[in-house]
Amino acid sequence: MKERGIAKARNLGARKSSGEVLLFLDADVILREDFIENVVEKFKDKKIVGVCGCVKTYGSLINRFVFYLCSEITWFFSKIGKPAFYGMCMAWRKDVFNSVGGFNENLATAEDIDFTKKARRKGSCIVGRDLKAITSPRRIAGMGLVRAINFHFFNFLRYKILKRSKEDYVVVR
Repeated sequence: MKERGIAKARNLGARKSSGEVLLFLDADVILREDFIENVVEKFKDKKIVGVCGCVKTYGSLINRFVFYLCSEITWFFSKIGKPAFYGMCMAWRKDVFNSVGGFNENLATAEDIDFTKKARRKGSCIVGRDLKAITSPRRIAGMGLVRAINFHFFNFLRYKILKRSKEDYVVVR
């Protein structure tokens, strides 16, 4: 694949998938043993079209707090009917994914938030508190805490106000 971008990669994976539910994970996400079983259970409710996991990290107390806060904010917005899922750990019904056209490949970032906004019109989007996962704090380590928080906060605002995302997302591996 010559073209790059997270939205393109996710869309390609979804097209190749044969399942009824699509699970999107970043490469460094480790799922709790019962994660898949719990996702399957959530989708037994036909009103649910999307599910987001609660992601934690390791390392410093501040890193762990930032990830905890992100999961709590995501949970809160889903409870008030305004979900904005993070792409590192989410699952969607494939028919809903296809019906909204997948991820917007013109967005370098915020494609996950954009997708959630489109998909939430099709049914319920929930954060499963029993859907536990752990990920690396690599972005915080690579960008620095203040810069990482600043980037994501202002990128979110830019998307919400201008319907565009920042193009300069730092690659951190």
